[in-house]
Amino acid sequence: MDLAIKMTGQMLRLASAGEFETFADLQSKREQLIKSAIPNDGSIAPESPLGQQIQTLLQMDQQIQDILINERNAVRDELIDMSQSQKKIKAYQQP
Repeated sequence: MDLAIKMTGQMLRLASAGEFETFADLQSKREQLIKSAIPNDGSIAPESPLGQQIQTLLQMDQQIQDILINERNAVRDELIDMSQSQKKIKAYQQP
């Protein structure tokens, strides 16, 4: 699980830098590590070392999610601006 936490930290840095291609590659590898660390019955005491590590991962995941939501919103806003600009250009091009 320590490696998954390190990978999550790297993913957080990549997301902050906007490097989403490398981010996606790490995501699948990290998922495999996490799945292999969790017991099959899913029973994890929150106060156990594994439970603490999972809490750390969840906190980091929330930070990543916040970055991704902001990025998605920025892209959406850019697309809206582009669409509006295209409409303005078409309006000026008409005789």
